Amino acid sequence: MSDKHDHTDPPAGPAPEGRQAELEALFQRWDERRAAETTGGDDPDLDEDVQAPRAGFLGGGARVVLTGLIVALAAFAMWNTRHEFAFWLQRGEAPVELGDLGARYRAGERELGVASNQLVHASGLYATYALSTGPDADEQLAYFLCPLFDISVRTAQPVNFDTDMRHYAHVEVPAEFAELLEQRRALPSDFLQSYEVTGRLIRAHEAPGAHRRWVRQLAAQARLQPSEMWVLLDGDRPEDYQRYAIIWFISPVLALASIALLVGGMFRRRRAT
Repeated sequence: MSDKHDHTDPPAGPAPEGRQAELEALFQRWDERRAAETTGGDDPDLDEDVQAPRAGFLGGGARVVLTGLIVALAAFAMWNTRHEFAFWLQRGEAPVELGDLGARYRAGERELGVASNQLVHASGLYATYALSTGPDADEQLAYFLCPLFDISVRTAQPVNFDTDMRHYAHVEVPAEFAELLEQRRALPSDFLQSYEVTGRLIRAHEAPGAHRRWVRQLAAQARLQPSEMWVLLDGDRPEDYQRYAIIWFISPVLALASIALLVGGMFRRRRAT
């Protein structure tokens, strides 16, 4: 007897071999996506949001601005320390001998005849308009003007600050120095003691900023123009200026490194496109 009810078999699912192949393909797909995200490579089959290039830490314009800023700062640092670096280059050289400035002045000389920014040795300097850094300063320094050649001297030597003429009633001043007394650029007592110095001689307008205030003050008291004056930093040696050599070494390295990074990044982006 035939069965009056129709019997329909359920649809057969995929074979086990087919299911395994689909899983392997899916895992491979995930591996390819992770590899593309890690290496930055493009996969034509990936979604657009995966292939979209990511923005770097700094955009191209910001990199250019940052590089320009680094180069400008490096150039500024080198320009501001060029005199100190040039003085450092003189390390190992003997001081330029200026001789006895008092004797040279009495002989009629009025110019030092030496280039600026030199290590020099001189004797026969006289101190007028002496100033001191004060008892609370970290280092006791004295500043004075040598009126013979308009030299502003900074020194750690003890300087005579006694200008009371009652203590020097019978001071004899060489006739060659009389004009300095007439111009009120010196007192007779200023010629009782001379000083010997060895240090850096530089034009006042090239002097380090820390000393310019003292130069202006001495110039105002002596009615001189700072541009006409010299600055002599007693005790300074080229070896003391090594920090400026470090600045001149680091500054161009930073500037060139920043330019190289900028150019390298531009080439990489060009190859990527």
